[in-house]
Amino acid sequence: MRRGLTLMEMLVALALILAMTVAVGSFAKTYRQGRDFAVSEAIRDREVDAMFGRLAEAFACSDASVGGVSGGENDVSIHHRGSVIPAAGPDGEAADLLADSSRYDIQLAEQFREVFVAGSAQSTLTWQSSVSVLQLRYHNGSSWSESWSTEQGLPVAIECKIWFDFDPEPEAIETAEGVVSADVPILEESDWPRPDRHRIFAPVDPSIFPGVLP
Repeated sequence: MRRGLTLMEMLVALALILAMTVAVGSFAKTYRQGRDFAVSEAIRDREVDAMFGRLAEAFACSDASVGGVSGGENDVSIHHRGSVIPAAGPDGEAADLLADSSRYDIQLAEQFREVFVAGSAQSTLTWQSSVSVLQLRYHNGSSWSESWSTEQGLPVAIECKIWFDFDPEPEAIETAEGVVSADVPILEESDWPRPDRHRIFAPVDPSIFPGVLP
């Protein structure tokens, strides 16, 4: 004779099903978070690597006679005779691709973006990834400076540091109770963490600057 399940057995079965459901849900959430983090990191790496390549090419082809290099800590403009942009933009013409000189800009305001100018055409690339701090420096052959002007000619090297999630001057902090004003001292630059990405760009032919190393 077959016996039906008792109330206690039903409750135990339901508890086991509930525990398994919670475990599967927690695993799925962790998996999604890990996947989203990996995708975000891949996008960052792709954007930074591509930008470093464009910056290196523009700087290697920079020409003081057509504008040279000018910039500060958060932006730089490089006039060059290379082919940094793959196209002249949606409104560009074929002649723009044959322009005698072009301009490549890096800017960090609310978002990080790159600007490409060739002839009469201009296109802007805004990053998907957020950049908290961009720090650019320029070497004159003997020391680094935080700004550069076209009157100085071309720098011997350009240094680029990027922090993705770092705020040296926090104004507010998110807590479980909500957003509160930050009561923390401003970090001195010597106490900053290591940048997430750091590169130094030097001319392709160092013999142009004999005996000079940054």
